[in-house]
Amino acid sequence: MKKRMIKFLSIFLLIQTSYMTSEPIYKDKNLSIFPLNELETQQLNDLRTLALKFCNEKLKKEIKFPISLEDLHLATNHLNKRTDPNIIYGIGVLIGDILVLKHNMKWLAVEDEYGRDPVIFVDRTLYYIGTLTLISKRVEDGEKIDIKYIISQIENHMKENLKQYKSY
Repeated sequence: MKKRMIKFLSIFLLIQTSYMTSEPIYKDKNLSIFPLNELETQQLNDLRTLALKFCNEKLKKEIKFPISLEDLHLATNHLNKRTDPNIIYGIGVLIGDILVLKHNMKWLAVEDEYGRDPVIFVDRTLYYIGTLTLISKRVEDGEKIDIKYIISQIENHMKENLKQYKSY
């Protein structure tokens, strides 16, 4: 009886928690913004771990979170078409982490007609960046990745355009 009650309460809490996290922070006809759910948070952590392991191996030193822009820049020189796509997405997570820490942004989930994805948002605005896939096409096309340049371009765009984005 006690095990059944604990199981029932666990399921009840899980349902309540998923209901609370399924409420959007913002919603309009084109998109909804949600807090990350547990699965999304775990996926980001898994990708982050893979990318940090890649950076450790390529730079032959122990790198911990948060990674420096310089170390990330050096590690991305080792990306190529044969690199595991999850490592490439993980590099995108690390790019997002750098921007989150530097610009007081946050990881949230955006849902639109294309699906739901973790992205970084400038706090309380509709300005967001999907960093997970930011470099994947470039790697696929064989381009040299210059993380410092990419981040500076993002920062310049934010500086020039942030005022145009709606707050919520």
